[in-house]
Amino acid sequence: MSTRLLTALVLTIVTIVFGFPAAEYAVHGTNISFWPASVRHPDAWFVAMRDSFGLATLRAYYNLPLGQTEAFGALGFWVFASIFALPMLAWLAFASAAADDEPGDAKNSRLSVAVLAILFLILVGSSMFLAQRNGALALITFDQEVTLRFTTVNEIPITATFRPGQAAVVVSASTNTIRLRLWSKEFGYATADVNADWFTAHAYRYTRWRQPSSSSMSYRTECIDCLRA
Repeated sequence: MSTRLLTALVLTIVTIVFGFPAAEYAVHGTNISFWPASVRHPDAWFVAMRDSFGLATLRAYYNLPLGQTEAFGALGFWVFASIFALPMLAWLAFASAAADDEPGDAKNSRLSVAVLAILFLILVGSSMFLAQRNGALALITFDQEVTLRFTTVNEIPITATFRPGQAAVVVSASTNTIRLRLWSKEFGYATADVNADWFTAHAYRYTRWRQPSSSSMSYRTECIDCLRA
């Protein structure tokens, strides 16, 4: 088996197994507590993979470019392209070698593997950067029903109503403004800026964590004076 073929096979298998949950971290941030409730946690991904003998995994990747996954929604096509970009390059390198290289041309094989390794490190670094950038500060809940105006990345205005006890995600806080984030399968992430004084008077910190040996989530709320460090 040639080096290029082995590299392509290994990258493809690793991508299928770990690509989807890795993309969840890149899009939604490294703290699972701040993920939208509709997004499946990585442990559920691997459980479904095991229980379905991989069929659930293939179904998820089929729905991904169609924009039909809860985790990525309308972003699915670009997420799919990012996940499989490196394996595709590996297979193209193998196909090119099979067509053009002379037998025993080990130098070119080593070069292609080195290039793919560099691209892999770049992809991992970019994913880690995105995961940190997409992080959040806190989950909060309001003490009254609140209707807020959000704006998507495409500058499309939308309106969302939060009932008392319904969680919202804070992504940044300054002296005068608190920025909230909202996720929807239809448009991805949208943000809304609210007055910091009003927010301090009506918002409560909303902590969510996974119980040991249990898939259920527990919650608690506490009054907050300020989210800034």
